[in-house]
Amino acid sequence: MTATALLPTCSPRRGSWERRPGGGIVLATLVVASHLLMGGCAGRRSAPTLIQRPVWSPVSLHIAFVACAEGLTDATVCVVGADGHALRVLHRGGIATGGPAWSPDGQAIAVGLLTEDTARALVMPAHTRGRPRVLAKARIGYAGDPDWSRDGARLVWVGLSRADEGLLLVTEGSTGAVRPLRLEVSPELPQWSPTGEWISFAAMPPKGEPRRTMALYVVSSDGRTERRVACPGRMQRVWLDSNTILHFTRGRQEPTCRFYQTNVLTGERTLVMSTDLLPPGFDGDMRPQWDQRHRRVVLVARNAKKAAQRSDAPRGSHAQGDLYCVDLDRKSVVQLTELGVDCDPAWSADGQYISFVRDGNSLWTMNADGSCQRRILTASQVAP
Repeated sequence: MTATALLPTCSPRRGSWERRPGGGIVLATLVVASHLLMGGCAGRRSAPTLIQRPVWSPVSLHIAFVACAEGLTDATVCVVGADGHALRVLHRGGIATGGPAWSPDGQAIAVGLLTEDTARALVMPAHTRGRPRVLAKARIGYAGDPDWSRDGARLVWVGLSRADEGLLLVTEGSTGAVRPLRLEVSPELPQWSPTGEWISFAAMPPKGEPRRTMALYVVSSDGRTERRVACPGRMQRVWLDSNTILHFTRGRQEPTCRFYQTNVLTGERTLVMSTDLLPPGFDGDMRPQWDQRHRRVVLVARNAKKAAQRSDAPRGSHAQGDLYCVDLDRKSVVQLTELGVDCDPAWSADGQYISFVRDGNSLWTMNADGSCQRRILTASQVAP
């Protein structure tokens, strides 16, 4: 059966199309999550009001996501079919600090959680019954941003604690053995290179440097070599081969988006595309997501004027805006949505579909060109 045959037709279900005026945006941070941790995880679970971090299976039309209560508490890790059916709950409880991340074979899902006073890195079966396996845990620490190696044998996590603020945790998928990589900076969003030789990540440069802005780093998988390869701008990137990274950068208040290829060994950087994507008035974290071919990227563009008019966005929801698709081959930019209330886009493995979160509380899918937008699930359907 083809992927197309499994998805519904363009006709949305009754009630799928909704427009809601007004509202404001509240950005959730780990500072807020840590504050809520001491009192937000105990007692009776709250009903989910938020949906976050949807991501497609690499081998099928299934979407993993996290549903949680307002304020990011009582996280529920779920998998659902792209048609909205076959909802399955994998784990309940805690505050999600990273993931979900599918294993390359689509059989397991990794997620980071804060539960009471303990940070846990968990791996759980995606489609069969089984208890989550704890790969690493620490008191009051942090385990987030999991990424699988291409062969599925290793996972890398961001680890933070009061003792070590620059830490990547490499865990063996089969045994769960943990190997820490101690760094000079505090990493975010680690990614394995195709061969597993390097791990890229974003970080602020060490204190004392004149320019304090997000930069792109790589570290060898054994932790012996660490180098900064690009700066400035918050780096959203993908590996093209064992030594080359394709990355996106845009400074705040800058209308120009730039896409570069950078060799991590030589530092040589080549401009692939530059575009004045957004008119004046747009700002915010654009959260770009690359398709499997690494030639298209979908991102969130937040209109500051629209955001100022909203006051009803759920507390803890990600920055919302309109979705755009940038095609590096065609040198084109296409606006996909226009309500100003969308976030967390993700590509299907075949590049035909995009999932996203609307209004912070409902999961939607659409074709890659923005057509056939359809709501498949709301947070209220995930019972506490």
